[in-house]
Amino acid sequence: MTPAEQDALLEAMANDDSDEAAHAHLEQGNPIYVSTLDTPDGLVEKRFPDGRR
Repeated sequence: MTPAEQDALLEAMANDDSDEAAHAHLEQGNPIYVSTLDTPDGLVEKRFPDGRR
C-alpha cells in the first residue's frame, strides 16, 4: 500500500459509519485491523480477505 492509499483509507474510515471503507479495503486484497466489544484490552484482530483471523 502506498502512503497515498493509506491516507485515503484512513480518511475514508474516519468518515464512514457503515464499514464501507473496511470492506472495500478487504476486497482489494488487503487485511484490516479491528477491535470489537469482546476483544481483550490492548489487542486488535487482523482480518484477512480470505476470512482468516
